[in-house]
Amino acid sequence: MIEAAIDRVIIEKAWNYATKSQKLKAALARAGFMQRPAKGSHTMWVHPALPENPITISGKDGDDAQKYQVKDVRDALKKVGEEL
Repeated sequence: MIEAAIDRVIIEKAWNYATKSQKLKAALARAGFMQRPAKGSHTMWVHPALPENPITISGKDGDDAQKYQVKDVRDALKKVGEEL
């Protein structure tokens, strides 16, 4: 039980450390999310099963993702039965 908690913390820290926007976008695309136009460097992602819950990713592909973006993507993927 303790080992599983330690593994979860290590994985979460690895994802929160310099996760690139491109990696989040690729995970959303693999899970069936569709990209919608947005302003500037923002992209909006919508899943057919979750049309009321779009995910917005800001920044260019090489930019570091914000922690809240990683959390939003992780939560959305869980809702559709995928993992980050």
